[in-house]
Parts: sequence; structure tokens; C-alpha cells
Amino acid sequence: MTPARRPLVLLVDDDEEMRTTLVEVLALEGITAVTARHGGEALERLRSGLVPDAILLDPPRPGCAPQVLEAIAKFRPGVVVYVSCNPATLARDLRMLVDRG
Repeated sequence: MTPARRPLVLLVDDDEEMRTTLVEVLALEGITAVTARHGGEALERLRSGLVPDAILLDPPRPGCAPQVLEAIAKFRPGVVVYVSCNPATLARDLRMLVDRG
């Protein structure tokens, strides 16, 4: 019998300590995390064939770059968690994701 595949999360955060902590916490829950320091790295991971079940984004105050949001919309992960300290960019970016399905 083949063991069940662990869920895969793409974690995008510029804070190294936060990435490390989240990877450890997710591993305790049986979740594999692949990290990216910024949207450009996240794009590289997605374009190289990574197919995450979920994406956890903690973008900088100006929000996500449009090409990152386009890639997320294209790859259609089951879950997107967007952590934001700026309601205006959160609303803008979520509108873009919702408009693309």
C-alpha cells in the first residue's frame, strides 16, 4: 500500500525566521513546505513544476506583484492564505485573484 502524499504548501515570506518557524510547525502537522523569500522566487518554484496544495503569502506592504498573482490564479491552488498589514493592497490583490477565478 502506498503511503498518502503529504500536503504541500508554498510559503512566501521575506522574514527568514518566520519561514523557518512555519516550516517546522507545518512539518509537525504532516505538511511539507517549500519556501520562497519573495514573489520572484515563488514564480520560479511554480514555473519549475511545483504544484502546491496551498500557498501562504505574506507580501510586503505594497502587496504582490501582478505577475505573482497571475501565476497563482493560473496554478489554482486549493487554498490561498494572504497575510497583510495593508488593507488597501489586500483588497486590490484579492480582487485580482477573485476576478481570475
